[in-house]
Amino acid sequence: MACGNITLKSLQSLSRDFARSLEKNNFIVDDINLSISVTIGLAAGQYKLLSHAEIAHLNAKKNNKGYAIFDEELPAYKEMIENIQITKEIRSAISHNNILLFGQKIINNQSQEEKYEALMRIRSEDGRIISPFFFLEQAKKAKLYPELSRSIIKQACHYFKDRESAFSINLMIEDIKNEKTIAFLFDTLKKTNTAKRVILEIVESEAIETFKEVEDFIQDAKALGCKVAIDDFGTGYSNFEYITRLNIDILKIDGSLIKNIHIDKNTHLAVKTIVNFAQVLNLEVVAEFVHCEEVQQIVKDLGVTYSQGYLFHQPEQLG
Repeated sequence: MACGNITLKSLQSLSRDFARSLEKNNFIVDDINLSISVTIGLAAGQYKLLSHAEIAHLNAKKNNKGYAIFDEELPAYKEMIENIQITKEIRSAISHNNILLFGQKIINNQSQEEKYEALMRIRSEDGRIISPFFFLEQAKKAKLYPELSRSIIKQACHYFKDRESAFSINLMIEDIKNEKTIAFLFDTLKKTNTAKRVILEIVESEAIETFKEVEDFIQDAKALGCKVAIDDFGTGYSNFEYITRLNIDILKIDGSLIKNIHIDKNTHLAVKTIVNFAQVLNLEVVAEFVHCEEVQQIVKDLGVTYSQGYLFHQPEQLG
């Protein structure tokens, strides 16, 4: 409810009366007696009334209240302003080639051979380096994510084109569903002759609706010579049955498990179970978030193939 020339006190009174009049009357639909409850967002003033009322309405629903009054201190309003600013930063990064390729080393626990995980960052208008943690979800909502993803694919393949190191590229289910992105990926791998050194890490941010599209993608990727990994195993949507159905090469154990393996017996048991499961399937295993020597010794003793984390290398800009 939005009004320009009325006090908030009057607006609250009108809202309560309106809600009571609806709630005390039942409605008959197809011989079914229905009662109605109301959630109202209130805003008063001269500007942006509808958007402010909508924000107040969302806040009321979120807090299970009958009504809420718009205020600039509402979390929903602050989030909206923050998202507008983040979207502006993303658009600026795309326009000014400020999508940055970072990398973090992954160490073979037997040979000490190094490979890299390609990581995304953006540079803000004031020069700050921003992690995807702060912008990735908003990039998806603003439909800017595909441009970010394709930029990192291009930069990573060209950076490692004349280097011997293997490297990994993160792909979300959204990437796999995007025909343009996958065509760009395969074309870039062919042009840079890097397919046989790349590991494509599937990051599950959402449930897979059908396995076929993922299975087809993996088949096409492996036909080019790529290896395929499942990232963040042990959390989210991945499970043991899921892994047995996909023709992957590498399992990356989620860092939230690895970082506490030295202080939590249940976590230690969970990681041990995952490693044993992977070994039965002849999969290589990567432990993420290895941050100290104690954790590193434990994952080595469990038979983890590779370690990755701040103990070895903090992400740095490549190129």
